[in-house]
Amino acid sequence: MKTKRVMACLVAGVCILSVSVVAAFGSVNGYANYKTAVKALALNVDNVSAQGTFSMSYDGATVMNGQGEFAKDGADTSAHMVVTDVYTGQKNEHWNTICDGAEIWMDQDAPYYQTYEHSTDEADIGHGLLGFTEDDEFSTRFVNLMEMGVDTVMGDLKNNVIEIASSNGDYTYQLDINKGQVPAVVNAALSLLAYSVSESTANTAYVDWEEWDKCAISYYEQETGQTLSEDFMSHYNGVIEDDSWWEDNEELEAFEDAQSEMHEHYYQQLEQKIAATGSTGGILYVAADGSTTFYDDVKEYQKAHGEADMDDIEDFIGQDLSLETVHFVFSVDKSGNLTFNHCEATFLTVDEDGQTHTMVLTGDATLGDYGTTVIQPLDVGDRLSYEEYQNQVGF
Repeated sequence: MKTKRVMACLVAGVCILSVSVVAAFGSVNGYANYKTAVKALALNVDNVSAQGTFSMSYDGATVMNGQGEFAKDGADTSAHMVVTDVYTGQKNEHWNTICDGAEIWMDQDAPYYQTYEHSTDEADIGHGLLGFTEDDEFSTRFVNLMEMGVDTVMGDLKNNVIEIASSNGDYTYQLDINKGQVPAVVNAALSLLAYSVSESTANTAYVDWEEWDKCAISYYEQETGQTLSEDFMSHYNGVIEDDSWWEDNEELEAFEDAQSEMHEHYYQQLEQKIAATGSTGGILYVAADGSTTFYDDVKEYQKAHGEADMDDIEDFIGQDLSLETVHFVFSVDKSGNLTFNHCEATFLTVDEDGQTHTMVLTGDATLGDYGTTVIQPLDVGDRLSYEEYQNQVGF
């Protein structure tokens, strides 16, 4: 599953809207108190633990979900994320821990872990979840701009916040926004986002090979009239290990040069196809025998190759997007720390056929252990280091 660039934009946008409209706390200082808690978490808090879940549904069916944990103690952090493919049930899980100047990354499918050096200098790591540094003039001005934007968007929506629970100085509040209350600037921004995603998809252009090696062999033999021997392919594919074979091998050099030429050759074909059809993008598919098929866009290509499953948020955005409702619940403790957030945002999307669909993003986060969080070194189990793994497999 691809990195969720658009998911991040949507979540950030909804959170900004939610922050902007969360106010009152039942008191005149409520909005300022909430904004202060969020700002402190993002820019100042250096010791906290958090757990969260997220999900997305499309026309009532869950299409994405995941969960994760994050903890921070100064320069040390730990993160664990699990994303589930709802179609296959397969989980994608990874860990990343920074402890005592060493960063360790590990993925569930890899038999090894990777280690990197990591700075412990406060000037490099900054403060808060965003790594803010007070002497960074750009960051300071950016934060000021965001605050002004939040205050401007807030408007009269602060009156929608109601207190739903309180105990020993801890308070829980609820906010509901319907489509008639969503600021026009928010939906204008979402519409622009949808257009940007749609244009990006329409303008996508690339060459896809059925199997690069087979295509390369076919291209080489067609261009040179020579057949690569079984001995050559055995050496090239590592079936026969012989380090000297890779040195000063004219046939190998010719084959690798042919691969570069093949890459250029088919990309020139792609440009010619795009120009001939007057489209803004397209995909050129190269079969193993060197024959080609041109597709006007990504969706047409995916459908033709049985890859039309929607598995990324960009696939659901459509041609237009608007925010319909927001349901937001949050809690703040007696010290002013944010302890819980629940957000459910409902969007309407319009697909390329003009059909309207409902998309719902849901996120929950629980925060705690302010000031008492301790980061433990990552338990790598019986995994090898990446260097040990390379030596073992002969890289």
